[in-house]
Amino acid sequence: MTKFLIAYSPTTGTTREIAGVLSDELRAAGHEVDVESADQVYSVGRYNAIILGSAATPGHWDRDAVHFLKRHADALSYRRLWLYQRGPSGDAHVGRQLPLPPKVRRLAARIGAESPVTFGGPLELVAGQLDGGHRDWDRVRVWARTVEANSTPAHAYH
Repeated sequence: MTKFLIAYSPTTGTTREIAGVLSDELRAAGHEVDVESADQVYSVGRYNAIILGSAATPGHWDRDAVHFLKRHADALSYRRLWLYQRGPSGDAHVGRQLPLPPKVRRLAARIGAESPVTFGGPLELVAGQLDGGHRDWDRVRVWARTVEANSTPAHAYH
């Protein structure tokens, strides 16, 4: 069993919903999982593996997610770290992988994070208005199972 932390930013919306779906999948596989807003995590010391999620637009990550990487960089380099991005909405973005912003890419490389995944979503008409909060939840669940299958208690590769 691996003890996971799923940290996310911002604190509302689809990025948080993705964290919840990931948590459900990992718990179903027998892992212990804590889900916290990235700005509320003061230590990662008790976790074997971390998943960090951020809202993303081309070239930008949420400020609290970037601060999380900076604040915990040393400790994260001794743990498995996966990154996910809640990408833009619209049919052109479904299944599209966004590159990490340069600052995040450098931090992730220094820490040794796994390759990130982007969860874009379609725009849907809800109550007469376009809503971009929809995601491919099956794809989120499949990615959670991939993380689970590749998780190990800890690593010290660096």
